[in-house]
Amino acid sequence: MNDKYYWYVVELNSLEPEAEQVLTLESQCRKAIAVEITVMNPIDEVTTFDVVLNGAGLLGETRFSVDPKEIGKYELLFSPLVPMNCEGSIFFESEMTGEFWYKLFLKSTPADDIEVPMITCELGKNASYPMFIDNPTKKEVILQQMSSNEMLFDIIPEKVIIQPFETQEFQIRYFPCSLETVDHGTLELYDKKAGKWVYKVSGEGLTPSEMDTIVITSKVGQTAST
Repeated sequence: MNDKYYWYVVELNSLEPEAEQVLTLESQCRKAIAVEITVMNPIDEVTTFDVVLNGAGLLGETRFSVDPKEIGKYELLFSPLVPMNCEGSIFFESEMTGEFWYKLFLKSTPADDIEVPMITCELGKNASYPMFIDNPTKKEVILQQMSSNEMLFDIIPEKVIIQPFETQEFQIRYFPCSLETVDHGTLELYDKKAGKWVYKVSGEGLTPSEMDTIVITSKVGQTAST
């Protein structure tokens, strides 16, 4: 018997398979849409797929099981936070059935402006209107503010801090400077990752109410009123 052995070095180059399908997902910022993706299990036992999502705003389970010889429906959510027009993908990977994927086109448009009810306030004073805002991310968000007319409208506190997946209250404040005129402005709260909220605000100054009379008694017993 020949005891000689021969060794060969084999280099394997494999190419990524073509996408099963190209899907377009389009939504407005901070609104979610859902799409069902067909996942087939061709073998005679339950197959669990590892799911890999690539793309901002994509949400879904990271593992997905399909019964033998069955077709499963995987629900993919697209909930964008910022305007975008880009590509993404979703991969399904299993040791028993291999890998397949879908190419995604992700499109999102800015969220609608938020109309705030008119704020009225006496001239010489200021008034506030309470608002609430959600943090849709898993990280703390510190929102910066911008006002189209800082003399009349602003937001307090100056920086709105929201913990992950929490809701935070803030105040829109109005400083009237004239009577019989409706003031208008735009306020923005924004963060690079969490997106931008635009508030359309208005306010009207009211005539100051009469001041209370203050009675002052002098040392010689005389009184004066203001």
